[in-house]
Amino acid sequence: MKIEKRNIDIEQSKAFEEKKLQISEKATGYILEMISSGIYSNPIGSIIRELASNCYDAHIASKQTKPFEVELIEKNRLTGQFEPKIIFRDFGIGLNKQRVEDIYIKIFESDKRDSNDYIGAWGIGSKSPLAYSDSFNLVTCVEGVRTMYQIQKTADDEIKLITLTEEKYKGENKTEVILSIKQEDVGTFQDEISDQLFYFKNIKVTGFTFKSFVPDFETDNILVYADIDNGLGVHAVIGNIKYPLDLKVLEID
Repeated sequence: MKIEKRNIDIEQSKAFEEKKLQISEKATGYILEMISSGIYSNPIGSIIRELASNCYDAHIASKQTKPFEVELIEKNRLTGQFEPKIIFRDFGIGLNKQRVEDIYIKIFESDKRDSNDYIGAWGIGSKSPLAYSDSFNLVTCVEGVRTMYQIQKTADDEIKLITLTEEKYKGENKTEVILSIKQEDVGTFQDEISDQLFYFKNIKVTGFTFKSFVPDFETDNILVYADIDNGLGVHAVIGNIKYPLDLKVLEID
């Protein structure tokens, strides 16, 4: 998504000593805390929205037509133990080591600012799982290599990228973000998936019953769904993301 910038013209009577404003490396933890407690006031919903948006953008960039996937797993398939986790899986161009290190783990770094075809641009969405947990896993399959990373938020308020495994791989490019979730939050994740991803197209959700609806009326700018009792109300939809509208503020009866 393109971010509009203001041009400011300043006239100076003479040359002054100038220095550019910088963000200290020591401030990473404070920025992360600001994102966690401020921007992401609804961590679970935000994680689902942000990571699904990244999957969507990856498919736009690669012109991938198959659905991206959101998988909710409650039990370990080998042991049968209750170990819930959520996986976001896309089949885009993939993340090689350079892109992971130069873009993925850097706050406010993005390669999506040259086109409005993408949802993201701010460079914080990939770090959104850290608003819920101190760590999550990233699996990249690209250029014949499968690499598993762990992204950690440390006690020293740093973000660390740890390479867990690296092995040869044959298959299509894909990226997976894997987040372990608390047993008591499974229902909330299900509700937020249904809510946050309501307008996403070309998506495959597995692990629970995810209902998708066909609009009763549709134009380029308006979608109308009848007989849906889920509290959606009236809202604007921009880049698959819904934004509630207060009709009282808009002075609409």
